[in-house]
Amino acid sequence: MELDELKKQRDKANSATKETASKNRLAINDLKTLFEEAKKEKSERDKANSEVAKAKKERQAAEKKALESKAKLDTASAKLKAFSAGENPLKIQSQIEELEWLQQTEDSPVKERALSKKISELRRKMPEAKEFETALKEFKAAREEAKATNSQAKKMREELGIKAGESEKHHQAWLKAMKNADSLEGKIQDGFKELGEKKSKADEIHTQIIGIRNSERQEYQTDHQQERQRQSQQNQKMRQKVSQKAQDILEKFQSGKKISLEEMMVLKEAGVSLTKQST
Repeated sequence: MELDELKKQRDKANSATKETASKNRLAINDLKTLFEEAKKEKSERDKANSEVAKAKKERQAAEKKALESKAKLDTASAKLKAFSAGENPLKIQSQIEELEWLQQTEDSPVKERALSKKISELRRKMPEAKEFETALKEFKAAREEAKATNSQAKKMREELGIKAGESEKHHQAWLKAMKNADSLEGKIQDGFKELGEKKSKADEIHTQIIGIRNSERQEYQTDHQQERQRQSQQNQKMRQKVSQKAQDILEKFQSGKKISLEEMMVLKEAGVSLTKQST
């Protein structure tokens, strides 16, 4: 496979790895947010539970008072029903005073005796009427107390319901946040697995590239060394050839024959000085 193609595959794999890593970082940030949300909702739920516990005690106390008030009302009601007449003592007193005034102005002995008898009957009713009045007052007081305690108990039940609903709201929010966190944790684990696979693939391709580069470098170094050896051999042969030619020219010069400028250059290249030879 060509090196350029491997580089493209490696770069593509690295890009996919970076993209997966970026998604994982975002998912981890989201997970932190969910844990913070869950922590907050749990704290709010626990706070609401404390309020619920307090409200339960207040409701129980209010209901206890309501039951006690109802018992008082039942007792007062039974006591009130025990009276047959149930007349108002003020009304009886008013009747007595009216009859006494009539008695004082009445001339007829018969009518006076009748008025006196009626006054006596009314006076005999006064103690019972006062007891009835007391029982009536107790009944009314018990009824008002029962009404107030029932109202308070109802209010406490309503407040308990509200606080229990608030606790349940935060509890459900906490459950939702934890469920989402669990789901996200699974995705993050899958993301890390995918990240590892993509990184391994990128590393594998990069290793192949390094192998090819090392092979090319070794091949280049071998070729370069061979070329240097070849060049050295050629230079050696050239030096040997020049040296032999220079020897021939030198012998020609020493025999008294003239040499050309070109032949003089050959001698110079071979490092032969004609001045020294002349001496």
